Amino acid sequence: MNPQVWKIRLTAFFLAGMVLGPGVPHTAFGSDIQIDSPFFEYNEATKTYIYKDARIRVRTLVIDAETVEVQTEQAQILAYGRLRFQENSITGTARRMVFDTTKGTGIIYEAQIYDTETGYYLKADQILRSEENRYQAIGCSLTNCPPDQGGWRLESGEIDYRPDQFAVSTNTVLKVGGVPVLWLPIMAWPTVMKRQSGFLMPRLSFQYSTLERLNVGTRIKLPFFWALGKDHDLTITPETLERRGNALELEYAYAFWQDQKGNIRVWGIEEKYPRKPEYENDILPPGESARQDPTPKRGIAGWNHNQGFGKYARLVGFVNRNSDGQVSREYDKSSEYRPRQDYQATYTHVYSWGGAALTAQHSDEFLYESLYANTDANSNGHLIPQIKPSFSYAFGTRLWNTFLGVSLEGTATRFDTRQGLSAEAQMVRPALSLPIPLGGSAELRPMVSQKLVRYSALQITDPAVPLPETQNPEFTQKETQVEFRMPFAAEYAGNNNWEATKHRIIPRIILNEIQDIPQPYTAILYRAVPAARLLTFRLDNIWLGKSGDVASELASLNLIQRYNTLLEDRTYTPKGPPLPAPLETEPAGPNPMLPGELEASIYGKYLVSSIYLRYHHQVGRVTGSTISLRGNESANGFLQIGYTQNEFSYRTPLDDTLHPQGSGISFSGSMSATDNLGIGFESTINLQNAVPPLNRRLNHGLFFLDYHPVCYAVRLSYSEDIGVTQELGNNVYFVDRQVSLSFNLGGLVGSSKEIFLPSEQKK
Repeated sequence: MNPQVWKIRLTAFFLAGMVLGPGVPHTAFGSDIQIDSPFFEYNEATKTYIYKDARIRVRTLVIDAETVEVQTEQAQILAYGRLRFQENSITGTARRMVFDTTKGTGIIYEAQIYDTETGYYLKADQILRSEENRYQAIGCSLTNCPPDQGGWRLESGEIDYRPDQFAVSTNTVLKVGGVPVLWLPIMAWPTVMKRQSGFLMPRLSFQYSTLERLNVGTRIKLPFFWALGKDHDLTITPETLERRGNALELEYAYAFWQDQKGNIRVWGIEEKYPRKPEYENDILPPGESARQDPTPKRGIAGWNHNQGFGKYARLVGFVNRNSDGQVSREYDKSSEYRPRQDYQATYTHVYSWGGAALTAQHSDEFLYESLYANTDANSNGHLIPQIKPSFSYAFGTRLWNTFLGVSLEGTATRFDTRQGLSAEAQMVRPALSLPIPLGGSAELRPMVSQKLVRYSALQITDPAVPLPETQNPEFTQKETQVEFRMPFAAEYAGNNNWEATKHRIIPRIILNEIQDIPQPYTAILYRAVPAARLLTFRLDNIWLGKSGDVASELASLNLIQRYNTLLEDRTYTPKGPPLPAPLETEPAGPNPMLPGELEASIYGKYLVSSIYLRYHHQVGRVTGSTISLRGNESANGFLQIGYTQNEFSYRTPLDDTLHPQGSGISFSGSMSATDNLGIGFESTINLQNAVPPLNRRLNHGLFFLDYHPVCYAVRLSYSEDIGVTQELGNNVYFVDRQVSLSFNLGGLVGSSKEIFLPSEQKK
């Protein structure tokens, strides 16, 4: 046969023992090497076999090349010419490759590899295959952008890439669109979807504030993720703070059973630079701060646990501990931070008839937000120990042509406070509902409930606490709601867009009553509800359109008028909680006729518009209004504009919600300028009153720019917010400004660089 068309498959044993002759030891090649080629020739001088259009298989590695030279004396294979190779999820091309058959290692020159598992492209001047499924690239770059796109890339002196494990890069520069944006001495990331140990993306931020005590300066974090097992892990984060020193954070997360999750977080620092008492929110007498530790040890600790027991039981608990009354706001930048210590656990069990729960709670709150605050000296009297069992019962059954509903709930509490009051209380609340058909579409919907509370002051040690009139004061709070409704509807022929339209009209009359009965000491235990006797007339109009099997709401118009009969008696004095202040009818004076309300919405194909008006009968004009326009959200974005105006401050009678005086406008939106570019914004502006003492009308503003090609996304944002804190009981307002640049590198772990600009502050 013509040797040009031979197809030879030679195993390592065949090569060593028969082709290469007895002078070549069997160990020259591993037993897992095989070569496929239609043609080969042998060079006696160099002891080299040369194969054309060959394929070599070495365990998991497959090499295809135009020319393959097997150098028997050096125990190595040289491949070049249209070189391609593959190993598990890795495929690649190169100019040439030298493979050591004894050590199982190889050097790949001018290589490009692609990981089909993660989508990474790795390009290098030289890659060392040091062991199976491990590639050490030198003079390299990595990206997950296709080769024909600029996108982003990591340029590194060396990348140790291990498919299905992780990759480590040293002396790395991140370039976006060819522009250097970040340098990192070392970074690591997983190369597999499952959890792997390794360094996470370092975090760099610049945090400043005109409140000196909240100023930490440059902050660098280098987190390390340690996968302890499939059901728990530990993240260790050392960090350096420019104006504080070095800190350490440990976060342990676990999920040992299917319906369980939890985490424990501990953060601590021993401050390196002395504090300046004149910049602190100093609650200590003059000269006392000098006796405090100028470089204090400070910390934050927390534990959250959520555990299910079968389908019907659950235990939820949390612990929150701070070293002082300021540490969390200072280092966590928590805008909603409350300086307090909490321990709480709640066990709930659901039954066919209702449910039961047991809550154990311990809570102390710092009196001041300050470095020098501590719970022993500054607790303001929150509950110390509290045990609160509770239960609920619900029963429903068909009764004639209606449905009878019965419910019962209750709770019991025993507690102590630092105000010198020890007490216990029990509450039971039965309720009954029974809709009654009145013929046709009319029905009467009565709902009656009564809250029974028994409160006992067991011990009062503080003389400043007033004694109750009796040792066992009791109260009841009766709540009644009766509703009459008579809905009906009319259908109309369709038009070009709708097959049919329907107009539903629902007139309702509702009576709400909360009886006013003495309630001593209840503010400590239960939310105090003021007395109310409201008669409400409501007329709801809804327009629906039907196209095929789909029904859509086209518009709605609701008219609401409330009448507070409790205010008919101008000499009325509440026995329990005082009436809401300011009342809805102030400042003109109490009047039983509360403001009338109108709610209207129109649902268009591209735009939803809504309006709310409050008509004040006493002054004869609309004193409150809200108007909003919102474009239907789509792939191209959305736009929303809202306007709110209240001429008077008022509180709603049932839920006691405060609606402050003032007017403002809010708007938000996002849109795509191109396929790869998007912008977004949101803002809240006070039109009537500037925020004192800043003399600003902008309460909140945000603008961001998104650039998101196929393989990465970059966001540049700028925001302003008014912040408030307290110094010795006085509000201190300041403006926080933040500029941030964040980017997500496709499959690579996201990274961000945040810049916090100095705030403005006026006292």
